Amino acid sequence: VQTGGNLALTNQGETQLTLPQLGGNLTLQSGGRVTQGGAWLVNGSAQVTAVGSNMMLNNAGNLIKGPVTLSGSNVSLALAGDGVLGTLNVDSLIFFAQGKIQLGGGQVNNSLNLLARGSSITQTAGSVLTVNGLTTLNTGVPRSTCSPGCKVMRVTMPSIGA
Repeated sequence: VQTGGNLALTNQGETQLTLPQLGGNLTLQSGGRVTQGGAWLVNGSAQVTAVGSNMMLNNAGNLIKGPVTLSGSNVSLALAGDGVLGTLNVDSLIFFAQGKIQLGGGQVNNSLNLLARGSSITQTAGSVLTVNGLTTLNTGVPRSTCSPGCKVMRVTMPSIGA
């Protein structure tokens, strides 16, 4: 599939999408697992939904310039550059970006694992991300600091019983 505009796809079953280049936004709704046949090059945002199903979007050549909104079970996502996450509604997420990561809000029912090779993980102002399991944040640098004016990520963690 190659298009200069937006692309909206709905599939009742498992979806494997090869997307060489998309000039606009991607909206994908799948009734089953979502995989990819090659790197996705999306000049806009991406909204991928596979409620109750896994998503494996871990091609290291993926480039999605806008926010990525995800709804599904266990999700893995890799991006070649910076990564902006929109709203999340997933059981678990493993997210690797060669650049910086900016988080949105939403819900992660189990674990959240983020690796930002671009040395920073921030969160969109005003958004709240609730994580009900283990959260691992890695900026890929041995030491990082937060200078005045930097954004601080807020993660709602479950309380530990007495």
